[in-house]
Parts: sequence; C-alpha cells; structure tokens
Amino acid sequence: GTRWTIFNWIAQAILLLTFAFLIINRHLLTAAPDFTTPLSWLDVALDYIFLGFIVTIGINILINGLEKSLTTTRIATEAVKTHSFHLERRVNQLRTVAEISRTISAETSENYLQRLAEVIQERLDLYYVGVFFVSDDGQYAVLKAGTGEPGKTMLAQGHQLEIGGNSMISWCITHQQPRIALDVGQEAVRFENPHLPKTHSELALPLKSSSEIIGAVSIQSAESQAFDEDDITVLQGLADSLATAIVNARLFQETQNQLYELNTLYSASLSMYTSVQSQDALLTIAEHMLNISGTQNYVISSWDVDRDEVVTIFGYTPGVDVSGGFGQRYNLADYPLTAKVLNERVIIPLRADDPNADQAEVAILRADGLKTLLMVPLITQDKVIGLMELHDEINYRDFTPQQIHLVEALSAQAAVFIEMTNLFAQNRRTARNEQVINQITSKFQQTLNVEEVMKTTILELAKALSLEEATIQLGLEETLLPPPSIQNNGHAKTQ
Repeated sequence: GTRWTIFNWIAQAILLLTFAFLIINRHLLTAAPDFTTPLSWLDVALDYIFLGFIVTIGINILINGLEKSLTTTRIATEAVKTHSFHLERRVNQLRTVAEISRTISAETSENYLQRLAEVIQERLDLYYVGVFFVSDDGQYAVLKAGTGEPGKTMLAQGHQLEIGGNSMISWCITHQQPRIALDVGQEAVRFENPHLPKTHSELALPLKSSSEIIGAVSIQSAESQAFDEDDITVLQGLADSLATAIVNARLFQETQNQLYELNTLYSASLSMYTSVQSQDALLTIAEHMLNISGTQNYVISSWDVDRDEVVTIFGYTPGVDVSGGFGQRYNLADYPLTAKVLNERVIIPLRADDPNADQAEVAILRADGLKTLLMVPLITQDKVIGLMELHDEINYRDFTPQQIHLVEALSAQAAVFIEMTNLFAQNRRTARNEQVINQITSKFQQTLNVEEVMKTTILELAKALSLEEATIQLGLEETLLPPPSIQNNGHAKTQ
C-alpha cells in the first residue's frame, strides 16, 4: 500500500545518493584507470560489479514496488467491483420488494400467489420459491405456490410438510422466526427434497400477521453462501407484506361469502314464506339447495320414529316434473348411515369412489346410480323431524365448508317451514273435525228419532272422512236396532 510505496522511493533515493557519493569521491569509475597493473583491472572490475549490483537492486526494488502497486490497485478494484455488485444487488432487492409490496397490497386473491412467487424468483435470480400455508387443523404446512417444474410437480402431488417435523419450514413456523442454511449439506434441520437437487442455500421466512402465523416462504439458491443477515431483513419485509395481503384476501373472501350466504338465506326465506302452496315453498328450497351444492337431485323425507322408517314426502330434479308426496318407505335397519344422520344429528357426505367408506353404503349408492350423496338432518326445536338428501349422478365431488354451512342453514329453515306446515295442516284437521262434530250435534238436536240420529251421524262422518262405506252398531249382548250403513253412493242403508 502507501507505506510500501514510500519505502520504495526512499530505498531508491538512498541507492542513487550512495552511487553519486562514490563517483564524486572517485571511488567508482576513475577517469584514467591504469590497465598496466593487475590491481587496476581488478579495481575497475569491482567498480562495475558494484555498479551492476546497485542497479540490479534498484531495478528489483522498482519492479517489486510496481508489482505491489499493481496488486494493491487490482485488489482495490476487485473490492470496489464486489462492493458495487452487492450494492447493486441490494438496491435491486429493495426495488423489487417495493414493487411487489405495492402490487400485493391491492391483491385480494390467493390465486395470485403463484404469479407472485414466479416474480420473486425471476427478479431476485433464485433457484426456487415456495409458499406454504398452515392447514386448518394446524398439523401441516401445505404448499400453495411453487416455481418451475419442481413447483408444478409438488403442487400436483399435494406436497405438504408436517409441522414439528425435520424441515426448515416446520422450524420456521413453530418458532415464528427466519432460518437460514448457507450450506444445506451441513444443515441438521432440513427436509431433503428430491425435486430440488440443485439447492445449496435456503432461507425460510415466516408469514405472520400480527400474532398469527399463517405459513412460511421457502427461498432457495443454487449457490452456496447466497444469503446473509441483510437478505433476511429485506426478504422478511417482503414476507410480512405478503402475509398482510393474504390475510386481507381471506377477510375479503370471508366477507363476500357472508354476503352471499345472507343473500341466499334471505332470498330463500322470502320465496318460501310468500309461497301460497307448501309445494311451491319446498320447490324454492330445492332450487336453492341444488344451486348451492351443484348437485342434480333433491329429496325430503319425514322420520317415522315409531316404525323406525323414513318416508319420502318431496323430490325435485331440474327439468323433470315436481314429485310431491312420494310416500315411499325405507326401513332404517337397511340404511345404517341414514340412521346415523338422524340419531346423531350429523351431516354426512358419501362418495361412491371412497375406499374408506362403508362398502355396504357404497353398494347402495351405486345401485341407485349415484356418485355422491349428502345427507342432512332436518332439526327444529331440538327435534329431528326428517332428512334431506342431495344426489349427484354425474360427479364424484367434495363439498366445501361454505357449501355445507349454507346447506345446513337452509335445511334449518326447511325444517321450520315443514314443521309449520304440519302444524297448520293438523290445526285445519282439528278445526274441520270440530266443525263436523258441531254439525252432527246440531242435527241431533233437531230430532228425537234414534234411527235418524244414527243415519245423520254416519252420513256426516262418511262425508268428512271420504269413506266408501261405514257401519254403526249399537247393542250389548244382542242387537237392539238394525244398524244403518252407507255405501259409496253416499245414501244410508239399513242392513
């Protein structure tokens, strides 16, 4: 450096001064050497040897100085280049983080995660970027976005890592802290992913919003020692922005779902309670149910507890005439899953392709030509009054939590309406019976003839109950009067 340069110039100056002093004092290069004597030749030779030695030392010192200067300059240049590279990389990181943060702040869809992961990988020149969410049960970190072919493959396979297992993502979520591996070969806590063989450095960052941990981001590089503490600071800021955007997207989606549920329930309630006929109300419920669930058939059955049977009372298939009052009876001993729905008051979906399902129930499903079945108990006033079934003859399907929630809410409304309809029909029958009794009583008071009283009674009862034939018999041990009767012509007849 600077000290060596100063020493170099000082050494050269001393040599030149020494050389000049020797010449001036005629110790070197005498003006007229006497070559007739051997000592004169020796003296001249020594002078030139000493002069060559001095010149060689000077040249070596000069060359070494130049080499040192060049080396120092080269090292300084490399340091400047390295510093410039890191500075440019950091500026690029900050610019990318700022741009991505601005973009994701307005994003409300989780489908944007894949594109976001690809942008981070491309802009920051990374090998792989993966985004994991904590599962609903908190047991797994489930991959939701992954870049490149490895990402596509793992997404198709439903890649997930056990929380509490031996992986950086698991450690990151459990401790809610970043974890860095500068050399994955030396990292003790890491899942060896066969889909990512080129990974040499990995950084796991938690996705946190307030105190809630919702997942983690895996950032991987094909270079060793690719990350440092500054990278953690910068990229953690990006992860925090991403977590905030994800939470906002979820809140937005929940709000949309709630609005959809409220609109659906309000529309169904309004249509149901403004319907003139009960069948119209049941049809309204059926249309909403099929629209929510995506199924094709809808059946309502009442529960005959005494006989331990269900009786179909309504069924609907779009494009087919509405079928009401089926009256078909099914013994629950032959349908244990249906019995479980009614007795345990649980909603049960069943797929005909589910290898873990009760194969006896699956056989029944296939025999009926169904691929998916959803059974929902009809409950009102803490009492199970029947069963609602949704059939899918086309698709093997899984129902989302939102679909289940909406179906459950609509089934509760349907149960209330059916119970109200039954009570109304019962009240009407009671009122009608009382009216018939009053009419018969009134006619009793108009005559004292017992036979006329009996004829009037049997005619009114037959009319009220739509009977084809009725008989009244009076007596104790023996018949006191011949019993009048009616036949399907509605006229009383004495037998």
